[in-house]
This record gives sequence, structure tokens and C-alpha cells, in this order.
Amino acid sequence: MRKRKGIVLLLVMCLVLWGVSFVSAEEDPFDDLWDRIDGSTATVPLVQAMRLHFQGKEARLQHSTTSFAYEKLCNDYFDIDLIFVTPPSPGDLDVAWNQAVELETIPVTREALVFLNNVQNPVESLTVQELRDIYTGRFINWSEVGGQDAAILPFQRPYRSGSQSLFLACLMGSETPMEPAMDLLVESMGLLIDQVSAYNNGPGALGYSVFYYATRMYANEKVCVLAVDGVMPNAQTIADGTYPLSTHYYAVLRKDTPPDHPARQLVAWLLSEEGQRLVAEAGYVPLIGDVPAQPEVDAEEWARTRVSSGTGGTEPREHTFHVWYRTMIPELPEDVRTLAGAWWAQASMELYGEETELVAASYRPGSSAILNLAMRTDSDEEGNFQRRTAVVDIGQKKILQLSDLFYDGVNYIDYINSHIAFSADRGSVHWEGVPPRPSEENNLTIFTGLPNDHPYFLFFDAHTVELLFDGGSPFWDQSGEYYYEPVRVFVPLNHWVSPWGGCTVETSYRDHPTSAERAYVGALLFPVPSLRIDGGNMPEAEARINAKLAQIAQRHIAEVDSWVCDDEWPEIRTEVFGQYAAVMFCLIGQHPMGGAEVKSELSINIFDLHTGEWFDTDELFDTWKDSPQAVYVARDTWQEPQEILTDYRLPEGMRPASIRLGYTYPEGLTLNYYFDIIEEGWLWMELPLLFILQEEKSS
Repeated sequence: MRKRKGIVLLLVMCLVLWGVSFVSAEEDPFDDLWDRIDGSTATVPLVQAMRLHFQGKEARLQHSTTSFAYEKLCNDYFDIDLIFVTPPSPGDLDVAWNQAVELETIPVTREALVFLNNVQNPVESLTVQELRDIYTGRFINWSEVGGQDAAILPFQRPYRSGSQSLFLACLMGSETPMEPAMDLLVESMGLLIDQVSAYNNGPGALGYSVFYYATRMYANEKVCVLAVDGVMPNAQTIADGTYPLSTHYYAVLRKDTPPDHPARQLVAWLLSEEGQRLVAEAGYVPLIGDVPAQPEVDAEEWARTRVSSGTGGTEPREHTFHVWYRTMIPELPEDVRTLAGAWWAQASMELYGEETELVAASYRPGSSAILNLAMRTDSDEEGNFQRRTAVVDIGQKKILQLSDLFYDGVNYIDYINSHIAFSADRGSVHWEGVPPRPSEENNLTIFTGLPNDHPYFLFFDAHTVELLFDGGSPFWDQSGEYYYEPVRVFVPLNHWVSPWGGCTVETSYRDHPTSAERAYVGALLFPVPSLRIDGGNMPEAEARINAKLAQIAQRHIAEVDSWVCDDEWPEIRTEVFGQYAAVMFCLIGQHPMGGAEVKSELSINIFDLHTGEWFDTDELFDTWKDSPQAVYVARDTWQEPQEILTDYRLPEGMRPASIRLGYTYPEGLTLNYYFDIIEEGWLWMELPLLFILQEEKSS
């Protein structure tokens, strides 16, 4: 019988529960070193444990992932003294050589490369040679290794990622793996595990990760760890070397680091008996001493995060969502206003000790079918606050529970938690307030999952639920050093699980080098997007869209010299509206007040998710700019009220400077073309996107 592991809670506080000791902050000899440490995603808990031990307090950490950690260690610009990573790849060594840096690698924990398949796959063990035969393309069907008659889908990670470097070193040796198809090349470790666990990949999927990440940080009950040469990877077989794909995590520093440098002193402590005890207490396999015990999973807590049943009926619901609007939202029915007012009065009494009246200004953006209500207290000095939210169903005249957003019988919390992926996938989960570039280091922490009675949620748009948290949530940085607001998580509602659902899109990326060089990181990398539609259930449309996106990305890469700037970087943003998606190739730069903002768009591309059809926004502009559907809006300044220009015609030859998507009421989704400042002041043109796309398809 194969065992399925539940997701393991790995908050910083777990380090305390596992017995990690700590000293007072005043005694911390490494106080000036912590901000100069980087590493891979899987070594975040190790550094957290050390910092907790020496400082006696929790710390939010950001690791840059393996390849970028090596880049930063070798480049003086970043002021990094020590990294905790897997062994350097040939590419990492090239980076060091180009910077005239000699690296020193010191093993600090044991680790292993592990292979994963879907629980639907009966194969429990593969030999080293069988794995090589699969990844060189000699074996292409699971029946060739004792499994079912199903094509093998061998996922890989990008070049220079930590797990890819281990894959090449531990498994492939002198052999070269086959070039993966774009949809089998996965940007992050978390997304790879998600892909292996996905129901539509089923018995075909095969992937790999490092032992600690796959079993401690991102364990997934829909994924099984395979034995290799008949040996199951666990702490004991990794420690005694019987598992054949064993390796280490390393402390890496520059070889010219002085003997008395704090980085060397910290590594020396970590190699001591006390340090190796901390390694085991944090769940890693130590070089010496007892192996860590497998943490117990609370069965009741696991059930709350994995078992549920939807109560939203059996029929789909339609609604037009209002995000910003030219006129007021229509008046609410009196009985709905009464219901909403009663909730508002009760919430204000609970939070403030007195009832307040619900007024129109209190409404959060809503739709023709729902009304969002939200209230929260101010944060205290420690960042704690209280929150209340409500979603009012206007038609059914009731306040919705989380289960009401999903069809009857749907295991909705499993669906939600499967989408809360600690990965690069900005199409599934958005972290408010984090750097916009997709990256694993944006994660605040690893957690079991949301409970099925999570109380705080709103509609973000017509097909997306916004999950919110109070000041005690695992996502909240108590120090306030990085975020002034809690993280908000957005999960798309798919039409096959939710009556409010539409097509869902998951976006992954592979970095493609360009000819442009940057002083502080070397070659500029361009993220090439790949969409996964409805969890892989739309393969033909998906293939058409991804082929077009690759073509568009190659054009932008070829034109890099015309748009590259040292203080800007490329980013892909994906927005989904029903059966349509907009994929925007943007340039991002620093905002003068802090954070990042879109500086310009290289292109904005509209796709029909059902057919894969691409709509040329330039052609749409030329076709519709003089039509009755084109609404021209002007402002003297951005502070002045907007003015609708009737019977307006653009000056001959004028082209838009940029394009954005937006909403207006009652038109709904609009394609907005912005022009440089002219006589009318600020000018833009709004096209009702859904209407014109339907007209384009019917013509």
C-alpha cells in the first residue's frame, strides 16, 4: 500500500515546536551577517532556524534561488558573503570565472535528488538506468518500465536551477538529457510538483526535486516519491548513503574570505555538534548525529485543509463586474440594502463597539449579482488588527459562505489550496506587495493550507475570489519591515468547479537570454510565458496560444536593443476575462515613492481561450477607432473630472502611445488606447472589448 503524505506545516514557529533553541538577540555574534546571506528556496528554513537560534526572534527571509544566489555572491554589487545552495553547476562556475572569483564549497547537510510521479501511476520504483533512458528519450512509455500503457511526461527544470544541476550531476553524468518541450519545462520547484500532481497529467507525469523541499516544504498527497534501485529516499537511507542519488547542501563563500570573517565562523558553528543538532531539529539530514524525526501531521487540521463540500447549487451564475465605472452602480433592492445594513451594523459593533450606518461610499466594488462589504480596524504597533468581510448575493438575498462559491459536492478547499502554490505562477496566485517579477523568493512562508471555513473573502473580479487575512495570519510580517498591508491571495474560479467560474489560466515562464548586458547581473533574461488553460483541458487552444506567445517573445528579444534600459526589466502580466485572456509584455521600473510600476508595454495580446485565436490590438484600433463603439474620454489633468467627447475623430495618423485593459460601467471590459498629451489634454479611447471580439469572430 502506498502512503500519501499530507502537506506539512512549516512555519517559523514550527522550528520552536521542533525544539530549535535560541539565545538572546544581544548575544548574537552574527547580527551584521544575516542580511548578507542568500541561497536556494529549500535552504530558507535552515537559515531561519539559525537566525532564530542566535536572535531569539522570527525572521522573514528572501532567498534568490540557486543560480541568482551564485550570481550575487560573485558580484560585489550585491554585498553577499555566504550562500546555502546545491553544488555549483558549470554555468555557476562560469559566472564565478567571469568575475575572477574562486569559490569554496563546504558541505553542511545531506540531501538527495528524488523523483516523483502521480498517485494514479502504479510504478513505485525505477532504476538509475531506467531514469536515464526516460530522460534521454530511449523510453517513452510507462509500459517499458513496468507501468501502464501511457506516454511518459518527463518534466524538467530550467538550466542552472538547483534541482536541474543536481539532476545533471547525480543522475545523467556524462549523458545529455533530451531537450524538453516548452510545456514540460517548469520554472519553479513548486510548480513542477503541481504539474506532477495535476489530474489531467495523471499517470504520465514524472518529475524531480530535492528531498527536503518535496517532503517537508511542499509535500503533496497527490504525488508519490519513487524508490530508486529499490531504495526509498528517507532520512536514514540518505544519511547512510544507501539511496543512490544522495548529495549535500553546501555553504559557499569566496575562497579569499578572511579566516576570522563572520561567514566562516557561522559555517564552523553549523558544522559543530550543536550546529548539526540544529540541522536535524529543522528537519534536514545532518552530516553527524541522529537523523530528524518525521513530523506528525494533525489529522483533524489536515482534514480542515483538504476535505469540504460545495453548497453553491448546480447552475452557473452570470454577472457583470464593476471595478471602476463612469456612472454609479444601480440602486440595490431595498431588502438587499436591509440585509447588508444589518451585517454592517453588527460588524462595526464587533470591531468598534458601536453600530455605524452602511452608506454607498462603504461599498467595495461589486457586480450585477453580488455586493462586496469589508471592514477592518487600524493596525496596532505590532501589526495586529481585526477584519470582517461579507459577500451579499443580490439575487438570492443572502450572505455567502466560502462553500457557496462552488458547485454542490465540490471539494472546494482542496481546489483552493492546490492553487495557493508557492511558486512563480502569477496566473494562479498573486501576492500583494511583493516584487512583481515571478520568483519563488516572494513567498512569505510555507503553510498547511487554508481551512474550509476561512471567513475572509471577497470577489476580486467576475471569476476570481480574493482571500484576505487578519493580523494573526501566517502571511503577515509582524515587523512591518517589508509590507504595510497583509498579503492578499487571489484564486481563480474555474467554470467546472464554480457557478461563478470562467476559464482559468496558469502562467509559467522560462528565462531566455538576450544580447543585452547589465552591469549588476550580467546578461538580461527575458521571461517567455507559457499558458496552461483549464488545468490542461484545452490542449489545442493552449498549443496555439503558446506557439504565438513564443513567436511574440522572440520578436521582443530580437529587438532588445531598442527598449532595454538599466533601471527597467521585462515582465509578463496575464489577465483573464471569461473566455478571453490578455497577455501583456511590460517594462517594469522603480516607482519614485518605492515599489515598482509599469513603465510601458512592449505589446498587449488578446487571446480566445476556447479557440486559441489571437487578436491584433493594432488591427482592432484601425478597424474600430471611427466606429460608434469607440468612446473618447479626455481630462485636462488627472485630477480633473473626465469628459466624454461626442462625435470625436482622431487627428490623421495619430497612433496610441500605450494600451491597457480596464472596466467601465455599463460597458464592462474595455480595451483602452492612450495617446500622448494633445490639445484636449489627457486623451484615451475605450472599446467595449467583449462586444468587438464577438463582432470580429462573426465577421
